[in-house]
Amino acid sequence: MGKAIKRIDVPTGTLRASELKRLAMEVFQYQYFDGIILFADPCDIPFYGTALSLILKNFHRPIVFFHKEHLAQDATAWAELGVNGVFALGDDGLDLACRTTYEPCDGLCSPHYPQVGQWTVRRSFLQHLLPLEERDPFLMCDALNDKVLAFYPGDDLASHPGLETMSGVLIAVNGEKDMKWLLEEQMPALTRLRRRRIPVVVTGLPMDTGDPIRRRQLLLSGIISAGDMTREAALVKLMWTLARTTSFDGLRLYFGLSFAGEVSQ
Repeated sequence: MGKAIKRIDVPTGTLRASELKRLAMEVFQYQYFDGIILFADPCDIPFYGTALSLILKNFHRPIVFFHKEHLAQDATAWAELGVNGVFALGDDGLDLACRTTYEPCDGLCSPHYPQVGQWTVRRSFLQHLLPLEERDPFLMCDALNDKVLAFYPGDDLASHPGLETMSGVLIAVNGEKDMKWLLEEQMPALTRLRRRRIPVVVTGLPMDTGDPIRRRQLLLSGIISAGDMTREAALVKLMWTLARTTSFDGLRLYFGLSFAGEVSQ
């Protein structure tokens, strides 16, 4: 007798906290199925995948996202293998959903983490790449704070209305080439946010910089590094973390820990 796999078609919409929680609750309602597959827009999968990874703690069912109709059968086959976790199916293998990002030129991809499932002679999971599975009881961790703004190189933080009413700010940069924009052009706004105790999380920072001036600027800026998280995962994790702590030390601790494989420790 085959396994019972539930399919959910996820509508494209505004990715607010209410939408992320709504999908988590819908998935939870099908907990008695052997697995769940979700058809979604590739732009949305990194956000929804991270949200489900953090909200559905110890949800002992496989959850597989896919974004092309012809991949539905393959998504079902991966779910039938019974490996617990939240995954995203690409054209050539399976990724942790919380490690994916969407790029117009590359599509849905996992830039900082290898695939956790591959087609060889047959479908197989790379067990050493999967997050450690906890056997604790299920816990719905659905508290989210959506008073978060995201900025990108070229934006001007200081000119954004309502900036200082936010609970947190995410800035996505692309390595060393954006450091001047971040640490020089935006420093007055970063200083103002630090004084108002509004945390700023940055993803895409160089993993190590040998420039002592840059190191000092990073220290003085007060920003919190998101490590090798994708911008989508960092944004959702910031919403999730701000519902649990608003202190700078608490934010640094949460962003240094991996809860679902979303960041390398």
